[in-house]
Amino acid sequence: MKFYSARQAIHDAYAIHMLSKGFEVNPLPGGTVDTDRLIWDSKDAGKVIAVVEALPDHLRAWCYWCYSPLGTTNQGWFRQLEVQRKARTCRAEADRLTDQAARLPERITRCKTPKRRAELEAMDTDQMISDAGNLEELADRLERSLRQPNPCAPFWNWLDEQIAQRAPGNIRKKTLLHVRDVCRASAYNYRQQVLTGSQKPLLSRKGICERFGVPVGNFERNYRGWVEWCLHSCDQLDKSSLPMVAEKLN
Repeated sequence: MKFYSARQAIHDAYAIHMLSKGFEVNPLPGGTVDTDRLIWDSKDAGKVIAVVEALPDHLRAWCYWCYSPLGTTNQGWFRQLEVQRKARTCRAEADRLTDQAARLPERITRCKTPKRRAELEAMDTDQMISDAGNLEELADRLERSLRQPNPCAPFWNWLDEQIAQRAPGNIRKKTLLHVRDVCRASAYNYRQQVLTGSQKPLLSRKGICERFGVPVGNFERNYRGWVEWCLHSCDQLDKSSLPMVAEKLN
C-alpha cells in the first residue's frame, strides 16, 4: 500500500478497513478486489489506523470525520440540525399552547367584544394541553434519535465547547446557535477545500444564511470573525494530528 500524504493514508487505511469488513468501499483501481493485496494492504492500513485511534478523542474524531471515506454519513450533521430544529420548534409550540391555555380564562374575562369572546370561549383548553403534551413527546423522540453512537461526535462536541468558551457571556442564545451553525458550516468548507484543492466552498455565505436562518445583514459584523476562527482551528487540528500519522509513514 503506497502512502503519499497523511490525509491520503488515513482515507485509504479506513477504506481498506471498511472493505475488509464487507462495506461497499473499493479503493482499488479497476473496480475489482485483489484478495492477496487486500491482506497485505490491511496490515499497512492497521498501522495508520492504530496511530489515529491513539490520538486524543477530538483529534481522532477529526481525522475520522474529515479524511476517512464515510461517504454520505459525512453529511450527518445536516440531518442532525434539521432534527434539532424540529425538536426546538415542537417545544416552542408546546410552550405556546400551554401558555395560551393558562391565560385563556383571563383573556375571556377581559374581552369586551362579544364576537371575540365567543371565539375564545370556543377554544378547548384540554385539547391545547393534550396537543402540547404530544409535541413534547415528539421532541423527546427526535432528540433520542440523535443519541446513537457517532464516532465523529467528540470533534463536534469539542468545537461546541471551544465556541462556548470563546463567546461573550452576554451573547443571546439565538445568536450562539447561529454561531455554531456558521462554525460547523465553516468546518465543512475546510474539509471540502483540503480534499478537493478547490477554493470554492461547499456552503457559501448566502447558502449558510438561507439554510440556517443566519441574518444576512449582520453576517460580516457578527459572524465573519467566527468563520476565520473556525478555519484556523481546523488548520490547527491538522497540525496537531497529521504529523503523527506522517511520522508513522516514514
